[in-house]
Amino acid sequence: VWLASFFSSAFSNRLFQKTGPQKAGENMKVALIRPPIRESAKRGVGYYADRLNNSLSKLPNLQVVWKDFSLNLNDSEVDLFHIPFFEPYFLGLPVFANKKIVLTIHDVTRLVFPDWFPPGLRGSIEWAIQKKLLNNVSQVITDSFISLTDIQSKLSLPENKISVVHLAADEQFAKKYSQLQVD
Repeated sequence: VWLASFFSSAFSNRLFQKTGPQKAGENMKVALIRPPIRESAKRGVGYYADRLNNSLSKLPNLQVVWKDFSLNLNDSEVDLFHIPFFEPYFLGLPVFANKKIVLTIHDVTRLVFPDWFPPGLRGSIEWAIQKKLLNNVSQVITDSFISLTDIQSKLSLPENKISVVHLAADEQFAKKYSQLQVD
């Protein structure tokens, strides 16, 4: 459960200070937002989101529900929206959300190497909108310190708004030990 430390850390206490569960032992409900690009369902971000759901679902006092992406994320039943994808040239952040938003940004390669990934007219317009909508995000999760540096440089987000949470190997790669080997 590689993201457990993120949700149980002091950071999560700060993030949920005003909107999270009020009573000890009460479940927190996280809405995991499906990527709007359906081709990514079984690879890349879709695979990450599926593994994230599996890991988070194992945590006590945490309930994960899937929600489709919408420009208006409004759900009184959840405590937090987690958007596990970011594409600068594709509108993927909500205009309105009634709860705090955690956004995973794996990298900003398209912004670091703009000559290799030209946005075109539509991408440029959507990027201008995305930059404004980033102000609505409460916290950003990224995979590495190099991505943190790129995000700070290209998105001008303050360091205290970004948490580096390294990816871990999937459970299928864990070595299994029998009780006899452990003793």
